[in-house]
Amino acid sequence: MKQTNQNRPPAPRLDRRLVATALLIVLGEALHWVAGALSGGGSDFAELTAGLLLGLAVGMKAVGVVLLVVRILRGPAAPEQAAPEQAAPASQEQPGKKR
Repeated sequence: MKQTNQNRPPAPRLDRRLVATALLIVLGEALHWVAGALSGGGSDFAELTAGLLLGLAVGMKAVGVVLLVVRILRGPAAPEQAAPEQAAPASQEQPGKKR
């Protein structure tokens, strides 16, 4: 017997800003790991690259945390509402038409 879930509320949609925030934090962690792996090389170029990656990682994580705090302080996102159709009032004269 097939059941229908007509009484079930719709699944919540993911907020793009929340996904971007999580992505920034995860990519920052990944860059931090790569920078740690490169720092043991000893050459000047490896140290420069590791420093640049570490700076990017810290910056990405900081931006992600700030965006997350702002998102939490603002509260849940308001559901998107369809904009009402804006039809021109009949009393307005359309260009190019004469009465």
